[in-house]
Amino acid sequence: MGYTISINIDGRELTVPRGQTILQAAQANGIHIPTLCYAEYLEPFGSCGLCVVEVEGTPKLLRACATEAADGMIIRTRSSKIDAARRLALELLLSDHRGDCRPPCVQECPAHTDCQGYVALIANGRYQEAVRLIKEVLPLPASIGRICPHPCEDACRRGKYVDEPIAIAALKRFVGDFDLAARDPYQPQPAPASGKRVAIVGSGPAGLSAAYFLALAGHAVTVFEALPEPGGMLRYGIPQYRLPKAVLDAEIASILKLGVKLRTGQALGRDFTLPGLFNQGFHAVLLALGAQKSSSLRVPGEDLPEVLGGTEFLRAVTLGRRVPLGRVAVVGGGNTAMDAARTALRLGAAEVTVLYRRSRAEMPARASEIEEAEQEGVRFTYLAAPVAVRGANGHVTGLTCQRMRLGAPDASGRQRPEPVPGSEFELTVDTVIAAIGQRVDLEGLNELSTTPRGTLSVDADTCQTSLPGVFAAGDAVTGPDIAIQAVAGGKKAATVINSYLAGRLTPHREPFAVKRTDLKPEDFAHHEKKARVPVPVLPPEIRVKDFREIEQPLTPEAVRAEAERCLACGCQDYFECQLRRYAEEYGANAERFAGETHDYPVQEHPFLKRDPNKCILCAQCVRVCDEVRGLGALGFVHRGFDAVIKPAFDLPLAQSGCDACGQCAAACPTGALTEKAPLPKQGPWELTATLSACILCGLDCQLNLETRGDLLVRATPLPDTPPAAGNLCARGRFTLLTRPADPLTAPLLHGQSATWDEAWAYLTRAGVAARSGGQGAAFLLAPTSTNEEAYLAAKVARAALGTNSITTLSEAGPDELFATLGVTAAPNTLAELPQADFILGIARNLQADYPAVPVLLHRAFRHGAHVTLVEQESSSFSAELPAAYTVSRPRALLELLLSLYLKDHDPARLPVGPLAGLPELKAALAALDPEELAAAAGLSLGAAQALLADYLKAKNPLLVVDGALPGALALAADLALVTGRLGRPRQGLVALRPYGNSQGLLEFGATPYLLPGGKDSGDAAARTRLAAAWGRALPEEPGLAGSQLVSALKAGRIATLFVWGEDPASLAPELVPALRSLKLLVVASDRRSATTDLAHLVLPLPEFAATEGTVTSTDGRRTALNPALPAAAPPGWRTLLSVSRALGYKQDIAGAADLQAEMDALAPRFTPPLTWQALAQAAHAPRLLWPHGAAASWRTARVAAAEAQLAELGLR
Repeated sequence: MGYTISINIDGRELTVPRGQTILQAAQANGIHIPTLCYAEYLEPFGSCGLCVVEVEGTPKLLRACATEAADGMIIRTRSSKIDAARRLALELLLSDHRGDCRPPCVQECPAHTDCQGYVALIANGRYQEAVRLIKEVLPLPASIGRICPHPCEDACRRGKYVDEPIAIAALKRFVGDFDLAARDPYQPQPAPASGKRVAIVGSGPAGLSAAYFLALAGHAVTVFEALPEPGGMLRYGIPQYRLPKAVLDAEIASILKLGVKLRTGQALGRDFTLPGLFNQGFHAVLLALGAQKSSSLRVPGEDLPEVLGGTEFLRAVTLGRRVPLGRVAVVGGGNTAMDAARTALRLGAAEVTVLYRRSRAEMPARASEIEEAEQEGVRFTYLAAPVAVRGANGHVTGLTCQRMRLGAPDASGRQRPEPVPGSEFELTVDTVIAAIGQRVDLEGLNELSTTPRGTLSVDADTCQTSLPGVFAAGDAVTGPDIAIQAVAGGKKAATVINSYLAGRLTPHREPFAVKRTDLKPEDFAHHEKKARVPVPVLPPEIRVKDFREIEQPLTPEAVRAEAERCLACGCQDYFECQLRRYAEEYGANAERFAGETHDYPVQEHPFLKRDPNKCILCAQCVRVCDEVRGLGALGFVHRGFDAVIKPAFDLPLAQSGCDACGQCAAACPTGALTEKAPLPKQGPWELTATLSACILCGLDCQLNLETRGDLLVRATPLPDTPPAAGNLCARGRFTLLTRPADPLTAPLLHGQSATWDEAWAYLTRAGVAARSGGQGAAFLLAPTSTNEEAYLAAKVARAALGTNSITTLSEAGPDELFATLGVTAAPNTLAELPQADFILGIARNLQADYPAVPVLLHRAFRHGAHVTLVEQESSSFSAELPAAYTVSRPRALLELLLSLYLKDHDPARLPVGPLAGLPELKAALAALDPEELAAAAGLSLGAAQALLADYLKAKNPLLVVDGALPGALALAADLALVTGRLGRPRQGLVALRPYGNSQGLLEFGATPYLLPGGKDSGDAAARTRLAAAWGRALPEEPGLAGSQLVSALKAGRIATLFVWGEDPASLAPELVPALRSLKLLVVASDRRSATTDLAHLVLPLPEFAATEGTVTSTDGRRTALNPALPAAAPPGWRTLLSVSRALGYKQDIAGAADLQAEMDALAPRFTPPLTWQALAQAAHAPRLLWPHGAAASWRTARVAAAEAQLAELGLR
């Protein structure tokens, strides 16, 4: 039987490995089959029913995830039958899926502006990023923010159920103004030119929006406008006191910067025709004419010259025409009526009266507009309507009006006004302004179909008129409506036209969204009442005198406070939710199986939010926690319709054995489990992912840093990446996101802000004494620094400062692997662990210190490996193993195994010859009591003997040893050497380094004992070769390691200290007097700290998420750190080059490529596993080591802070 089979999927002939499922075969060949419950690291579960396919010869549909592909299969992944089945599966899942895909504010906004998203950005102080988000659908935020009647606020649940709605429009206006005033306003970049031309007739909100989006798509857009200036009703229908023309001009200018051409004074039917536009070479035409003709009063006398339409009156004012007024009656109750009345007052009308045929409660104008008009002196007469305009000598002299009463509701739902017989009265006026409605001017459009309402007839989904290639949007289609409705129509038309120009007219589809309609006030009782921030308004007596803008801007403090009131009703997982995406793709109806649903409380966790109402019972969270993490913090409760996933024993998730790894949220296909970002307000944003790695332990797990602008939102795992197939821990998933509270962006000189030039000038002067070298100078480097920083720090210390004292606070002495094996690299890799059949782990606390390693050990254990774990502290992982021991001195087990082996065996004969140090080791072990060692190791002597026997007979034995335990690595190397269990894959030693770049610092010589490339610093020949490469003589005097440096500092033997990325004053407060007494203390840091406060000179470093460079994992993987955020300071390696130059040692390194070439030449990469051949070429021959190392005194500041954060949250 062959190893491959042939199958056909959707007409493609494929050769795939035997044993693959249909789903695996499809995925391997880039063929998409939807699924909501499958993960490559779990056995098929088949709960969602979405991955069904047709197999020729089989009458029923088969689940692709659970059906093994067979030779000769012919498979179809899409058909009407398959789509119907998938749609049914989705509708069943949606029947008990409760929540809001989008919040009510977004749903009610005609343009679906992402109110929740940009309000959250505002709460975080990211105003321009908020503008970027708004302009994804609305190119005129400053203008619309001023004049929109904000249906979003009417829908706001805070206003409905808690107190008052969020001031969404005022927030939009604020960020729009902020962007316009910025030195570098946001200006999106258009796509490459398409070669297509579009004519837009009308430059109102619909036309301008369409022009913006079509230009962004790469099309050449020309806008034709009949009036002298663009803007449509925004310019000619909105008074200056509401929308300053300068604001509108600035926003229109940003649209024109996209390459949009504008031709004003060009009227359709007068200056051009539709056929003429096509003859000019336009490929499509959009009619965005607006509804700019006022409706008539239909009463006698309305043809008198002082009877004006509302829009005509406002247009005349904008055009600067003189309008005699006197006593004015404004007929109507909408916003145009209010604008006309208030404008008339500002123009000097003797008095202004608004007549409205219904009561105030039915007025369609904004309540604030009515109140402000009353404050300014506008009179209101309700339940009254004109029946005739009186005149004399050809001019208006008054109105004959009639009282009205409210009768039965009309089609709008409002009570219909009815005349009161005999109630006529007279009103003396000089001018009548009719603001009772608007209509579309259809002149020049005879060839197009229209509706009975006098609007253009279009296909509702494509916006296309009866003439091919001619589209329409805005008030010309909808009739008079609010500006944001026109904006929405313009964007919709632009999207459809873009598809038309691409040769495939694609109808518009509203995005799928589940909506909650069952909420009650008690559902919001837990929210604290917070008053809405009032928008400042000029006093009536001042504002009525002129056309100055009456609404004043909010302060940044008020804006952020208001934004933080948002309840964040919409789903945080909107952009990632696979259920929503598939429901939209397959046209699912969320209400098809409407019926009984569950209502579960939402559960909070320090890093997670769990909403069982959105759970589809796919079980991925349960299974990844149990089968991959080995924790079992989640499980199913009940059966059938009442089945639900809960934490163990129904405890809060944080108390259920959860270690906050976040893998459940990563696996969840819906918004049932989401991460909580460390932000004032989290939004459902589309995020940018940047590949990087965690540096909080030596595993250097690869991950994506996901950002919105300069907000660091989350870290997400990458499946199938080392070391543990994308399994992150709480550190890498959450604490890594903690950003500096007090970041440094400029140098500090004696505590005061300084320029870079001032910093380098000072260092040049002060560095003369520093260059005396020897043990009087030292360089303290954080073990989370990059390889580039490590290499250059080692170079600066030795070649510029003349000292070998380059170290970390966590370095206690010479590297134990180098001392025994002559190499610093771990002999074996973490990737080999799942294939081992025997694993002995020696650690402080494996789960806490190296959380991804238990995932690998768990996998090996489930595959039948013998796994024994000895730790100083018990962990949740050790509780799962049958052979796990918690002891005070874990290395005692290694001593016991060595003793037992050498008692009964001769050392193995090794390809590299006899082992040095054997007599000393035997003598030392002979002095130890095996029974005492067994007791210290936590197991009986017999159990230890059995363990040794298992180790010796195993085919693939691996020792996993925590390098932070003093002596453990050397003892493990001793055991592997004497038994010969070393020198090939899956047999030997996996060394765990405690910090993000502990291994890289050893490789690149950032240690007193080693030179770059893993050469002994005491080796004169190695020093000579390196000195020739660096062009400087290197110091011979031994350097000081971390604990030795601390002693020298306390004794006053250090005069100059460079601290790079570390905070010794916080980690060891007893060092503060010594640090204060230094002649020169230079600190490089991304934040202010206790140590920077003591420094003579502080150099800023980029924060972690803005760092560029590489790190080396504990098993030798070189991983890139890519900047996910804009850096506030130069990369650390560039700053080190400048430090070197200031100290008188200029290096011939122009950029990153030069630096990398030099590093590769002097410290070539090593790729495990460590073979006997590689050992034979090591710095020295393998030797047994006894006695073993001392303990380090301190952990590095970054890791200490991460652990403190977890402890404070009760997760450690």
